[in-house]
Amino acid sequence: EWQVVADSRGSACSPKAAFGNARLSTRTAAYGLRCELTLLRPSSAATDLPLAARSTRLGQFGVRLFVGRVQTVCYSFSPMVRHNRTKAMLTPLLARFRRSPHNVRKPRRPPNPSEAARTLEYEFNMLGVAIEECRKHPPPPYGDMALEAFLLHARNLVGFFRGSSDRGDILAIDWLRKPTTFPLPILNKTLPDIHKLLGHPSYSRGKRHRTWRYDAMYLELAANWRTFLKQLATDEPNYRKLFK
Repeated sequence: EWQVVADSRGSACSPKAAFGNARLSTRTAAYGLRCELTLLRPSSAATDLPLAARSTRLGQFGVRLFVGRVQTVCYSFSPMVRHNRTKAMLTPLLARFRRSPHNVRKPRRPPNPSEAARTLEYEFNMLGVAIEECRKHPPPPYGDMALEAFLLHARNLVGFFRGSSDRGDILAIDWLRKPTTFPLPILNKTLPDIHKLLGHPSYSRGKRHRTWRYDAMYLELAANWRTFLKQLATDEPNYRKLFK
C-alpha cells in the first residue's frame, strides 16, 4: 500500500500541499479547464519509488495516478490540445445545426404538379443515363463529362429529398402528407466534395479528383426514389399517377 503525490501535470506536490487533506480544486484557464488533484502526504516507502514507476502516461491527455487501490485520471491540456478538443466537440453540433429542420421551409402544395413531376422524372432518368456512361469508363474528356453530369443530377436529387429554404425548389415534403425519412449517409458525406467540384473553381479541386463511389450513391438515391413513390401512392394517389 502506497500513495503517490502528484498534481495534474505529473510533478511532485509542494510540501504544504502534501500535508493537507485530500481536496480537488479546479482552475479555469484562458483556453479551458485545468484540474489539479492534491493528495495526502505519502509514506516513506512511497517516496523512495520514482514517480515514473507509480504513474502511467495517457499520451497527450495527462497522467493516470495510482493512489493505493484507487485510480484517478487528471487532465491537463495544452492550448492546442484544448483547441482540438473543443473543435471536435463543436463540429458535429454545428453540422447538425446546419442540417436542422429550421433551415428547411414549410411544405407547400405543388403549384404545377404535372410540370414538377416531369422535372423530377427528368432528374432521375438523367441520373441513370449518366451512371451508365460512368460505368463504361470512357477516356477524357468524355469520362469527366459523364461524371460531372452524374454528380450534378445527384446533387439536385439530394436537395429534393433533404429539403431547402428556397420557396421555388421542388421538395419531397411538398408531395407527401406523412413525414418520411430519406437516409443519405454516403451522399451527406460526399456533398461538400461535389459542391467544390461543380460549384466554382477552387484551390482544393485537384484534391477531389478521386475515385467517386457513384454506384453506391446511385443505389442510395434509387432506394429513396422508390420510397418516395411508394409513400406518394398512399398519401396522394392523384399525384402518383403523374409519375411513370
